[in-house]
Amino acid sequence: MGHKLVEQLIDEARTAGYLEIRLDVLEEFVQAKSLYDAFGFAPADPVSFNPIPGTSFLGLRIRDPA
Repeated sequence: MGHKLVEQLIDEARTAGYLEIRLDVLEEFVQAKSLYDAFGFAPADPVSFNPIPGTSFLGLRIRDPA
């Protein structure tokens, strides 16, 4: 189910015109990190402050700039 949800969110972001998706994920969410990795999310600079130690910041380019 998580796979379909991420797929849908990527499609909706692409349709809305986004170039990239950024997110943060806590260290203990191992399955979520594995899911994001399967979609090609890679380490990225944070776009907001997260004070929780061990948080990973990830990004995925979903379309090229026009």
